[in-house]
Amino acid sequence: MKQIYTFLMALLLAGLAHQVCAQKPTEISVRQQRLKFIYSHEGRQLNNTELYYMLNGHAGAKRELKRAQKNSLPATLLSCAGGILLGYQVRNHITGDRPDWALAGVGAGLLVLQIPFSGAVMKRKQLAVYHYNQGYAGM
Repeated sequence: MKQIYTFLMALLLAGLAHQVCAQKPTEISVRQQRLKFIYSHEGRQLNNTELYYMLNGHAGAKRELKRAQKNSLPATLLSCAGGILLGYQVRNHITGDRPDWALAGVGAGLLVLQIPFSGAVMKRKQLAVYHYNQGYAGM
């Protein structure tokens, strides 16, 4: 019986020691570099996949990430379509073919139209990081 109590006490102390020695989660830092934001954690730069993986465990951050992804698809589609329409007409002008400047104007319009969607994606990512950092501020 004494051995069981000793074993349980050792197990309890080992669990407490692990809790005390465990590292507290650290915040994600954000800095702006030209027109985009750089996210880093413990001095290491995070790519989008790593950022999504880290923020996915936090409820408030996960909600903002889902909203960001809803804006990401229209931004990508509009920028691709606009870039193709504009780039194709510029290529025609450079090679000596007759460009259709109306299509180039539509492409430029699509590129301008995607700006609010891209801004919303950046804003939602910032809010997700803010919610994540607020969750660990009290620890």
